[in-house]
Amino acid sequence: SDAALLCRQVIAAQPATHKAALICSGDKPERLLAELAAPALQKLPLYQLPEKKAALTQLNDDLMRALRPQNRLLILLAHASLWQTFTTEELREWTRTLAAWL
Repeated sequence: SDAALLCRQVIAAQPATHKAALICSGDKPERLLAELAAPALQKLPLYQLPEKKAALTQLNDDLMRALRPQNRLLILLAHASLWQTFTTEELREWTRTLAAWL
């Protein structure tokens, strides 16, 4: 898919010194990166979320427990159908919550 290709390109362009993390909803991050050989992969934390609305709404809390997100590129790959389960106001609140610590 175009989204997966974009994720691979962004990750491949990261120098080994940059901090990043890949979060996939529904798909296994290892499958996405199987053919990719990039210096950034050595330190790239991989996370997999269930393809459920509740998983995305709890993402903020989960990331704060699992990793220090400040000064880190977070790449979130989630199917468009998952985002369609949110109302406009829920999406606004979700982005406000994440923006508070990014």
